[in-house]
Amino acid sequence: MNQFIDYQKSEDTQSMVVNTFNGHVGKVIDLDIGLNIMTSIGVDRNMIVWNLESKSKIDNIVLSSVPNVIRFSSDSLSVFIGCSDTKIYKYGLYGQEM
Repeated sequence: MNQFIDYQKSEDTQSMVVNTFNGHVGKVIDLDIGLNIMTSIGVDRNMIVWNLESKSKIDNIVLSSVPNVIRFSSDSLSVFIGCSDTKIYKYGLYGQEM
């Protein structure tokens, strides 16, 4: 299972792990950070939505195709995902209908 690692610089300029985000099986392809949330996509075809304050998983969506890239909309209420099936998908977050 892959992990995201949140780094914070200490006073002696050495990096130290502050948090990990566990959830993907296989390689993590991309991630993006919105307003207090992060989304990640992987070869497991999962898009995972994370709460950055609580460091917890908010949602997990299984995609129909392997994703290549993910980006938040300017208002952070939805994400756009480009997939290997040549389509771009838009997913609403926070219960937003698309």
